[in-house]
Amino acid sequence: MQNNDLDPDEKKKEEKRKANNEAAKRSRAKKKAEKEMAKKRGKFMDDEETEKTRVRVAQHRERMNEETAAENREKTRVQTAEYRERMNEETAAIVREDNRIRHIQQREEQDEETAAENREKTRVHVAEHRERMNEETAARVREEDRIRHQRFREEQEEYEAAHRREQENERRRLARNLKHTKIKPKDGLRTQEILEGSFVVPLLEESADAIGKMDIACPHCGALKFKSESAGLCCSSGKVILTPFPRPPEDILKRWKGQGPDDLLFKQHSRDLNNALCFSSIQVNQRHFAGYNPSVIFQGQMKHFVGPLLPDDGSTPKFAQLYCFDPALETTQRFANMTIPTGLSSTKKETLKKLLKEMQDIIKRENPFVKDFLMILELENENVLDGTLVISASARPAGEHVRRYNAPTAFSEVSVLTNESRYDIVVRKRGGGLRDISELNPKSMPLHFTLLFPYGTSGWDMEVKHADGRRRVTIREWYIYHSFSRGNNQIFITEKS
Repeated sequence: MQNNDLDPDEKKKEEKRKANNEAAKRSRAKKKAEKEMAKKRGKFMDDEETEKTRVRVAQHRERMNEETAAENREKTRVQTAEYRERMNEETAAIVREDNRIRHIQQREEQDEETAAENREKTRVHVAEHRERMNEETAARVREEDRIRHQRFREEQEEYEAAHRREQENERRRLARNLKHTKIKPKDGLRTQEILEGSFVVPLLEESADAIGKMDIACPHCGALKFKSESAGLCCSSGKVILTPFPRPPEDILKRWKGQGPDDLLFKQHSRDLNNALCFSSIQVNQRHFAGYNPSVIFQGQMKHFVGPLLPDDGSTPKFAQLYCFDPALETTQRFANMTIPTGLSSTKKETLKKLLKEMQDIIKRENPFVKDFLMILELENENVLDGTLVISASARPAGEHVRRYNAPTAFSEVSVLTNESRYDIVVRKRGGGLRDISELNPKSMPLHFTLLFPYGTSGWDMEVKHADGRRRVTIREWYIYHSFSRGNNQIFITEKS
């Protein structure tokens, strides 16, 4: 049908459609020109100029009063709405996807407090926007939301169906392998017979049960894996790259690697020795059941505590207090606090006491917390004034940090700050009782597992990000990365003797 045969309403719609298409073309051309201009500007503007521009815009916004800012926001909202109405469907979809990606990146770069504030602002803004909607617009928005949710559910159903197919294929593969296996179903449940020696587990080499050697190296991080392990298990295919743990002092490494009588006694009682040497305590509610039960069962939440550096009058010094105690009685008191099996011979007890003294001297020589705690005891109160002695959860303040207090100190791990944040550990000389240590503080792990981290190496840090800088490294990713052996002394516990 020719345009001359169209009725007036159809002609108007056709003209409007052409106008929208022309506007979309102009918009795309304008965006392309802006991108080219931005690239040209980027060649002549360094990071310093960009930061100055950002600061200047922020200062201009701060000088606005609330009424002017509200008017500008309303003008921007109206202009954006008019611009979106002129878009065709394809351009609108591209813009929505760009906005979604940009918002995801912004959320990943925010800390928890800023993210909570932005969520509350967004909630209030959406509520106000919905109140301004007329009934027709609200109905259209509800329909768009319904279609989007339905599309998401369909995609999820497709993913779940593919996952079920993969599980079924795996089940069939295992069923085929069982025809050539050396074990029978439920043999793994015969734990008691295996431990007593009445059930012999056959060698699985050259059978369908063998998992092969751990000799497949990851091309990204060098982790050694078995052939059936997924490619991205160790480092998320190069996204997670962490600093390896430092090699411990040779005297400690010799005990971990040795096979002599003293070395075996050290490894057998390593947990008791660590509990005697650590700076903090852990409290759990452990469940015990009658009969044979090889599992360790904890009920409720694990609590991590730290106390003052000096004990109350009449109290027995424990944990970090022992490093600030009389050196002549330190080893004796530390050994008295240890939980030693009643059946241990006197010769082994003397050897254990000698090992405790050996490890204690190494920790006092190498660990930065010991040096900082001793310096705190020598520090006069007037040198701190309004500051607080804190083991910070974030990176140690430097220069003119807003929380930094310029006191004449030379601490390694302790900072003198004007205020404490949510996950910081406050260090006190005396009094105050036990205080919780958050697992989000990277120093919580070296404060307790002193034998594993004699240099005070930090644990998981919520500020560490992926190699591309977009997402934070999760606790799971951190532990998985450090659990793999890489054949380059990165994990000394898992090395072969």
